[in-house]
Amino acid sequence: MLGRPATFVADYYHTEFQNQVVADAYYSPYQLNISNLLPGGRSYSRSFQAEVQVELVKGLEAKAAYKYLDVRTDYTGQLLPRPLTSPHRIFANIAYATAFDKWRADLTMQGFGKRPLAMSPGEGGQHGGHVPGQPLPRAPRFALFNTQVTRAFKHWEAYIGVENLTNYRQRDPIMGANDPFGPNFDAAMVWGPVYGRMAYVGFRFRLE
Repeated sequence: MLGRPATFVADYYHTEFQNQVVADAYYSPYQLNISNLLPGGRSYSRSFQAEVQVELVKGLEAKAAYKYLDVRTDYTGQLLPRPLTSPHRIFANIAYATAFDKWRADLTMQGFGKRPLAMSPGEGGQHGGHVPGQPLPRAPRFALFNTQVTRAFKHWEAYIGVENLTNYRQRDPIMGANDPFGPNFDAAMVWGPVYGRMAYVGFRFRLE
């Protein structure tokens, strides 16, 4: 790529399920129905991923990937996407290393597209579940950033890093948390990080 060493990888998988345990979160927000796949019902998973890696300059590498997931199951007669499964995901990483790997640093981004959610208590039609033909509620798209810097010595390494660099969190991940025995309590629809920015330091020792 532009005269630099590069790698490109792509793959696709398709899986059809004939006998599967189905956890139906769409039927009602007040219960989870667990049963076998209905006779004549359909369940499948399609996955496509493409990845490219290139050395931009000596010691500086960049990697990017995209993944598409189409996971659907027959829930009580409706072929719907699997709850909390994001169909679009992206990954990007840039890493730099000095001579002899004395210093290493990298920045990673993970992006998640909108993902389907089950109905919350008080929403939906019969039993509060999904109404056929109506669009599903979806979680917003978001991205997470992580970074790390490492200094290598003869027999050990020291590193420092930050996870969730932008401090992104899902607001109120547990519905009705102030009344855990009430009718509106729901801890099943957690779609994003529940912790904020986290910094860390550490050491690695190599025994020979």
